[in-house]
Amino acid sequence: MDRAGKKDFGQPKPKDEESDTSTIQKSPKNEIAGEEPLKNNILAPENKQDLIYGIAPYRDLTLDRLEQEAQNLRIDIKDRIMIIDDYNGEVGIYAAVQEGDIYAIYSLRKALEDPENWRTYLPASQHDYPKPGDTNISNEQKWMKLLVENKEKIGLWDLGDKEKGIERIKSKRRFEKNLNKDDFKYLKDFPDLEEENLIKSRLHDLLSHGTNEKEAEESFEKNTKLPRRYKEWIEGVILFWIKRAFFRRTSKLGIDFATSKSRLNARIHFNLTSSTKKEDGTREDRLWGLEDDVQKDEGVRKISESELRYANRLLEKHKGEQDFEKRILKYSEYKKLLKDKEPIAHSDSEDEELFYSANEEPIAHSDSEDEELFYSVQLI
Repeated sequence: MDRAGKKDFGQPKPKDEESDTSTIQKSPKNEIAGEEPLKNNILAPENKQDLIYGIAPYRDLTLDRLEQEAQNLRIDIKDRIMIIDDYNGEVGIYAAVQEGDIYAIYSLRKALEDPENWRTYLPASQHDYPKPGDTNISNEQKWMKLLVENKEKIGLWDLGDKEKGIERIKSKRRFEKNLNKDDFKYLKDFPDLEEENLIKSRLHDLLSHGTNEKEAEESFEKNTKLPRRYKEWIEGVILFWIKRAFFRRTSKLGIDFATSKSRLNARIHFNLTSSTKKEDGTREDRLWGLEDDVQKDEGVRKISESELRYANRLLEKHKGEQDFEKRILKYSEYKKLLKDKEPIAHSDSEDEELFYSANEEPIAHSDSEDEELFYSVQLI
């Protein structure tokens, strides 16, 4: 079981060798500020559709606290889905994209293009796509329908467009943004335009074959005749990039999914805690740190930063609409440190990609085009 009480869909957990030694009090007390979920009655039955957003370790602190409070009050929340990750797991897209190879995006595209056969292409899905005319559908099926309505963006078809795709990959620093930390550092420290363009062109080619996975594989193999280890590195860069781009888009769509009256008709509770890595290798938690990170717009940009930027754009779009403004609630929470310290395994990464990206820290840059309100969601 995962933290939200749903089935474990195989999400990678932080490994011991990826942790450093940090400190935390033996009986930690959470530092909390802002419109935190309990004060906004998240456990009430009428709020059972609400979702929690934020950087995974801090988001999980909130989930732990909510589960404990629910137990204290004898409220059963084991069947609630409280994070968008679990919706992705329920409908099979997590297993397909996160655990698949560089061609896994084609299984997803086939499901988006032919949703009536969703489980044929995404066998990990726990749900069938709703039949035409169905009115009594589950939240998971509503999520499937929203993904299909936004299939061009979610399936990364726009980035594989024969004429404009390569420029979209190169523009607005989208390429750098979706790299992992090590590959970005390598390409920055040892700039080689020919090498970088090779990766971009192979990425574009891989995404440019619609739903024809066989054609994509043949083209990639034909045009990527390189020494084995170098080819494997390029494949690794592309695989990570596709996963990052995909989950960046689905997580922002999840905000629309929660706040739209025609979908969940609910709220998101956004934990805005972030952290800074200190010289001694430990991390310093920062209340409201994610807002600071977005304002500074420097260093790496995590998926949670893109989520917050998107939430802010929605709030600006609906400024003055009290009903909508109450649907995005911001707070900040972390475990407060005391002098009585005890070493623990603490993730070296402050980002949510402990879930999304198999242990890599994301890289950041502007993605203003991605943050346009392009999703086809009826908010009213």
